[in-house]
Amino acid sequence: MSRINLGVICGLVFGAIDIGIMLPMSFPDKRAAITAAFVARFGIGFVIGAARLPWPGWAVGLFFGLLLSIPDAIITKAYAPIIGMGAVGGTIIGVIIGRSCRAISEHQAADYIAGYCLILDMTAEDILQRNPRFLTRSKNFDTFFSFGPELITPDEVPDILKVKVGTYKNGTLHRENIVANMAFPPHYLVAFHSHVASMYPGDIISTGTPGAGCRRCGTYVRWSLPASGASASTSRTLKIPWPTATPCFL
Repeated sequence: MSRINLGVICGLVFGAIDIGIMLPMSFPDKRAAITAAFVARFGIGFVIGAARLPWPGWAVGLFFGLLLSIPDAIITKAYAPIIGMGAVGGTIIGVIIGRSCRAISEHQAADYIAGYCLILDMTAEDILQRNPRFLTRSKNFDTFFSFGPELITPDEVPDILKVKVGTYKNGTLHRENIVANMAFPPHYLVAFHSHVASMYPGDIISTGTPGAGCRRCGTYVRWSLPASGASASTSRTLKIPWPTATPCFL
């Protein structure tokens, strides 16, 4: 979801909350007051989503929450409730939307990573072998991309380079390796791609595989990595029907 779309949703929710707070109150023109409050709160969410400032998300939210609340506060002279609500709501929206990532260093990358998860990325090799330009087609059949089911936050992974990733085929370990053996570690990948294009909250980088292998119709594939502690793991098992192609898990 884009920042603007997320800002629109947050603005709608913020506006609805403000209406709920105002409903029991009395105003000379209640309909106009509620409409104006909703539009103002919606505008805060939208502007925070559209803004591109090199600040932390909460700072962007607080700035626009205050800036867009002050005119209403001056007009109504209800300074504390309007400015206070704008500041709190804007800060929360800013935290939810987060901040963009552009041209950062590898050292800074950890500050922009929300967490780690499991991805099963499959390719119909018979299609790809016909022509390398068919890569998009060979990777976009239904069920060829499985994501999750859990997000492991950085505080659960003290050292991402020590994490062990395994791929299982029909219950048997196919390949296993640790992140430290990757040609390009996660923090490097985030920094590298941030110099190519801006990255936003919700963007996903699929980093690769401990080892590719072919699978045919009816094969179960499971993949796992530690969630926290030495023995805990998060895993998922799939059984996927294939109409024609013979894909490989990558």
